[in-house]
Amino acid sequence: IELEEVLSIGAERVVDLLHVTQSRLFLIKEGTEQLESVYKYDTNSKRGDLNYVSAPLSRYPDFLRAIATGKMVMIENVQKSSMAPEVKRVFEKQGVHSILNLPLLSKDAPIGIMMLLHSGETRGFTNEEVNLAETVSSQLAVALKNAQLFRHVVEEKGRIEALVNSSGDGILMTDNKFHLILINSVADWLKF
Repeated sequence: IELEEVLSIGAERVVDLLHVTQSRLFLIKEGTEQLESVYKYDTNSKRGDLNYVSAPLSRYPDFLRAIATGKMVMIENVQKSSMAPEVKRVFEKQGVHSILNLPLLSKDAPIGIMMLLHSGETRGFTNEEVNLAETVSSQLAVALKNAQLFRHVVEEKGRIEALVNSSGDGILMTDNKFHLILINSVADWLKF
């Protein structure tokens, strides 16, 4: 349930399922309109990379449209799209011709974007492929949200343990059946 593992599995599997050359999973920083990370998987190199970014969603009109409508945005031919010229040049340099952008929604709130890129030649996607991509994006959104929640729980647990262990007072924590679940060094030293 580690976030990076979910990103890795999701990015790799969607490439195989939809026969595209690359996937990119962008995560949105919670409570903002900022991208915070992107996981890229490429079929040519057979490897994925997680990079942390800080970019406003406003720089990506196709992402905003996918999020606003809750639907996929298809770009069959990057060079004939309304993308900014500098973005077109980047995709042209990478050999990317077709793109699908799908929102990753959790309880109708955006948590990210799944971008599927196809290199080589311009490609249209069949209705079956689009339906499959939408199903994958909704399932991936659930898995990613669960991984994010797990990460928050682990971080909170770490903060509580650090606070308890830094206290000069003896602290014991029990569950509702009075089983000891946390004890700091002061209380451990004092126990009788």
